[in-house]
Amino acid sequence: MFARHELGDDQVYRYRARYEKGLLDLSLGYAPNGKIATLNLIPVDDWNAPIQPPDDDWNAPPAEEP
Repeated sequence: MFARHELGDDQVYRYRARYEKGLLDLSLGYAPNGKIATLNLIPVDDWNAPIQPPDDDWNAPPAEEP
């Protein structure tokens, strides 16, 4: 796990997983009732790739207001 944040009422956990044939960024969101609310799998080319590229906002935490 490399990140955890709230998205609305959900708790979202971000992971990077290595498999024999590649890498994935995984985002898993849990609703307040404990059930899975969101699941996103994104292929990654390099283990050291940025966790969240600037053009990718999948399950990003809300922007902080000034």
